[in-house]
Amino acid sequence: LERQLAHTNPEIPRAALQKALNYLDTHDVRNRRFLTIIDMDRPNSERRMHIIDLRTGKVENYLAAHGKGSGALYAKNFSDRTNSHQTSLGIYVTGDEYQGGKGRALQLEGMEATNRSAAGRAIVLHGASYGSDSFLRANGRIGASWGCPAVDFKYRALIIDEIGNGSVMLIYRD
Repeated sequence: LERQLAHTNPEIPRAALQKALNYLDTHDVRNRRFLTIIDMDRPNSERRMHIIDLRTGKVENYLAAHGKGSGALYAKNFSDRTNSHQTSLGIYVTGDEYQGGKGRALQLEGMEATNRSAAGRAIVLHGASYGSDSFLRANGRIGASWGCPAVDFKYRALIIDEIGNGSVMLIYRD
């Protein structure tokens, strides 16, 4: 699969894919079908969220916001501190689905020292109007969250249905 993806989806960083697959191989997670990589080396104007179906090798690419404290177009600053409004890098495991202030959302559990405060910071995957293609067209970039990987409301249900229930997500920067 790794070789196949390097050929068919060269936009996915190999080091990120290796790290995420390594975690999947060495840890017990419930949802072993989907793997998510969000590439913070790319601007938020690109579809930098890659959801990989590990059974078929199919990849879906989406826009994904980063924290407003991390930067505007590019995420340059990262932190796991409360109220930093920055994105935290590292491996996450998706948790429970819930109804939040922005509707249907998905809890994220930080699995590394760089993101262990994710639950306390309320870092979740949620929908946002500022994560849409129309916002991108109007502004040249998508908007920013308070550290969450926010996605277009249009795709939120599909994404949560796929990656929910204990899958691996890596928010990555080289």
